[in-house]
Amino acid sequence: MISRNGKHNCGSMSCSIRFLLRKSFLLRDVLPFDTDHARLTYLGRNAVWQAVRILGLSPGDEVLVPAYNCGSEIDPLLRCGLVVVPYRVSRSAQIDVKDLCSRVTKLTRAVYVTHYFGFLQRLEEVVRFCREQGLFLVEDCALALFSRDGDGFVGRVGDVAVFSFRKTIPVPDGGALVVNNPSLKIVGSLKQPPLTPVLAALIPSLGRSVQQLFPTKWDGIERSYRLVRSAIKRLHRQKRSYTGQHEFVKVGGVDRPSLSWQDHYDPKISSWAMSGISRRIIANINPQEVVARRRANFQYLLEALCDVAQVQPLFEQLPEGICPTVFPVLTERRPQLYADLIRRRISAIEWWSGYHPGICWDEFPGAAYLKAHIVALPVHHELDRDDMAYLAASVREVLEMSAADENRARCLVSAVTC
Repeated sequence: MISRNGKHNCGSMSCSIRFLLRKSFLLRDVLPFDTDHARLTYLGRNAVWQAVRILGLSPGDEVLVPAYNCGSEIDPLLRCGLVVVPYRVSRSAQIDVKDLCSRVTKLTRAVYVTHYFGFLQRLEEVVRFCREQGLFLVEDCALALFSRDGDGFVGRVGDVAVFSFRKTIPVPDGGALVVNNPSLKIVGSLKQPPLTPVLAALIPSLGRSVQQLFPTKWDGIERSYRLVRSAIKRLHRQKRSYTGQHEFVKVGGVDRPSLSWQDHYDPKISSWAMSGISRRIIANINPQEVVARRRANFQYLLEALCDVAQVQPLFEQLPEGICPTVFPVLTERRPQLYADLIRRRISAIEWWSGYHPGICWDEFPGAAYLKAHIVALPVHHELDRDDMAYLAASVREVLEMSAADENRARCLVSAVTC
């Protein structure tokens, strides 16, 4: 976004107030699956929890999971007493089907696959293997809400599919478990979540919407918001230390940050449904516009950053039907690039930087590499071409300045040693 005072702000998605005021349409006309065969949950991780019950998995059962993961999706599995068995994922974010198949034992009951960043995994061989072995297949479509494969949307081939709407749409909450296997039945019901956590998640998004309406008055509000957010983060860190969770995980002999406190699964939210506020927001979006803008923004960055040596796009092409979540780049300069972009009011993300302590990361160097090197650049549908130009120029400038600083440091070292 470009504010009226001339400053760019490539920020996070904001919940437009008009979404809450407009007449609502039907969810089934917006969501890319049959809502009659879905359970709308508070979060995507709730959908994972619900999947365990619908699939009839029991403590001690094994579930094969991709080694490259956020951690918040496997934590519900562990909370249910299941045994997670990681399989390899390449540095290009493709699952290693051969390694997956080799890890099946007599205790294995299900296979979990993830479509990363909106780009689809090729699952023909996995589907065939699961049917031969009598295994359930769970598709994680949290990052691929509107992505298509051929004539159909993602999430159709697994026995169940998990979605998280917050990754694509500016909602305070919202996920879904879609049941494709006709032999599986959705039982029981969910209850509406308390209003407090929904409003707590909604207010920052509404604040960003206000920023667009009154940008000249936003700086003071933004500083206040950042102070409050910092205080909340300190409280989270204190609460995490009280619960005895690990602060760091050893990866290759180096201390890496553990999965954050808020990303661990809280069983008390297991029975929460998606809020009515999120239903109204989702019902009023235009999926075609969302997909078109995200694809255009992704393609712009793909072309604008193709000659920048210090970053490498994780995906060098944008296939038809893909709705990208972000623009992921691999870089050896992740901490500096991330910090400098944040200072420029660009909401970059050190993607999935927390390491779940339940995985032995040294056994999966490809996944550990992705965890340590990906910066996600925003491409969401509220950003326009001017925003993308500013973002690309900022990435280029930050990395060029970094390279110049390194050259000066080398010259100084050479002068001293001579």
